[in-house]
Amino acid sequence: ICPECGCEGCESETKCSNCGCPSTMFDELSSVRNSIPDGLRSNSKETNVIDIEDLFFQARKAFSEKDFYTCRELYKRIETVKPTSWEAKFYKAYCNGYAQMERDSLYASIPTVFDLIHQSITDKSEIRHIVNEIHNAISKENGFVYSSYYAFGDALEKYWKEEYHDIIISTWQKGVRRQSIIDENNGGSEFDIKRINKYIDKLNANGFSIKHHTYKGEI
Repeated sequence: ICPECGCEGCESETKCSNCGCPSTMFDELSSVRNSIPDGLRSNSKETNVIDIEDLFFQARKAFSEKDFYTCRELYKRIETVKPTSWEAKFYKAYCNGYAQMERDSLYASIPTVFDLIHQSITDKSEIRHIVNEIHNAISKENGFVYSSYYAFGDALEKYWKEEYHDIIISTWQKGVRRQSIIDENNGGSEFDIKRINKYIDKLNANGFSIKHHTYKGEI
């Protein structure tokens, strides 16, 4: 039985003859489905598929309650079934920063998140809503590394430089300010100094006059 569409007796050994789901995904998707409480599964007797909308609802609810571990696990399940979901990719990484204190996971996910948005969404108003949602999520928390601000600005610059110019500049500013505080307190590595100077150059090209940082050697 294909766990994606519920097709029985698939003729092909390599993929489902009905929906095209690769047979290599059968065991993985079956495992995902079996781990989901009965209340979050589709009630359809014909398809017996995961109710993806219920999963999204429960994941968003967990996020609003700051239950980051549960939220991450739900989005991990969603991503397995729907790998093109920008929402699952972003919030899984976001919550991972809290559930396992892996702050770099958000920074590393942002380029892929925006690739998915660009590839799957064309409506400009929907894109703006998503951009604002991600911007607010990043901005309201103080626990993430400054590199997340840099990555967010870079992703917007790659796809929508003109439309989101102000947000791009403001997030780079936040990144530079936060990194400046960290470097001042802990001393910045040579790599750190090169990175902050890269974004200082970007800001200065947009009318700012910020002095470059200087590497002071290992403390």
